[in-house]
Order: sequence, then structure tokens, then C-alpha cells
Amino acid sequence: MFFRRRKMFTIVIIALVSLTMLGSGFVALFSIPEQGVDPDSERKLLEDEYAQRRQLAASLSQSAENDPENSALREALADAWLDVYILASYLGAQETDGALGKALDLYAELTAAGPDSAIQLKYATAAFYDRDFTLTGELLTDLLAREPENIDALTVYGQYLFYGAADYALAEQVWQEALSLARDDTERSSIEYYISLAQTAKNAAAESAATENEDG
Repeated sequence: MFFRRRKMFTIVIIALVSLTMLGSGFVALFSIPEQGVDPDSERKLLEDEYAQRRQLAASLSQSAENDPENSALREALADAWLDVYILASYLGAQETDGALGKALDLYAELTAAGPDSAIQLKYATAAFYDRDFTLTGELLTDLLAREPENIDALTVYGQYLFYGAADYALAEQVWQEALSLARDDTERSSIEYYISLAQTAKNAAAESAATENEDG
């Protein structure tokens, strides 16, 4: 998928702003800022990728119509639609294909056929983008009950806790668990960055609460 090919950490896709401030379509790809990357060149690459993803989704849609029982094909189509939505959001473009809804419907159908960790994680990610935090939490909780050391699920669960539930302390705890399972330095650095965000938010919330108590 798009985010794996660009070597971003697993499928950590979250909003860049507080969810209470999100407007319709105002969603972005969360990643560690890259150094030495020309913004214009990066945007051109993303625009090209967006066009390719839309073309792929259209092609896969036709193939899926001709072979509706092919689950691997339907998963690839769901992935393509999710990529289209992610890229459109990152580029600040209006997504007119209903890509997120299509991805959600396909992931729901695939998940109903039986537990599949990879599909369930992508379904949870799509649900998070749709701001359906109840579904996001249920999917990730179920997945982690089966695979408590699934580092990808732990990392995304931390994003859900941080942005969807505003539980900064628990998000930090979950990311600490993920950190202990990091497979390489890139993952380790990414998770350490997320932990620092949780710690900052947790401390800010504590200071705010203390100030309110003093004023009260």
C-alpha cells in the first residue's frame, strides 16, 4: 500500500489537528517530518501517485465486477480506495469518488468472512479516518486480544487512544509496549516520537487541570 511503499511506519494514519477541530475532508497523513525533502518535488510525487492510485482503483473495480468472489482482488481494491482517500486528504484535494466509503464497505465484507489481522487493521484505520471511533476501538481491541504483541496494531491503537479518546496516559503506555517490540531503528524513532507527543499532551492536561483547581 501507499504508506508502506513510502516507508512510513506501518499504517500510522492520523489527523494532524485535534479531532474537535476537524472539518469535513480536513484530514492529513501523520508522519515524522522528513529533512532535506523539497516540498515541490514531494508534492509532485504525491500527485502522480494519486493519479496512479485512482487509475488502479478504476481498473480493479472492473476486475472485481467480473470476479466478485475473488477476495484477494477485493482486498486490493479496498486498499486502493483507501490510498486514494489518504492521498487526496494529504494533498488537500476534494475526494469525489467516495473512496473512503467504498474502502469501508469492502473491508467490512472481507472481515465478515472471518478474522484476518491485516484486513482488520486496515479496516480500523479506515474507520478512524471516518471518525467512527467506536468501530475503530472495537476492531483494534479484538485484534489485540488475539495478538497482544502485534506492533502495528499497538501503534495504531495508540493513535486511536490519543486522538479518538484523548487518553494520553494510556496512549503513552501502549506506545511504550510497541517500542519494546520495535523491529528496527526507523520504527523505534517513530514510536519514540509518538511517545513524546503523548507525554507532552499528558503534562499539558495535568497543568491545565491544576490551574483550573487553583482558579476554582
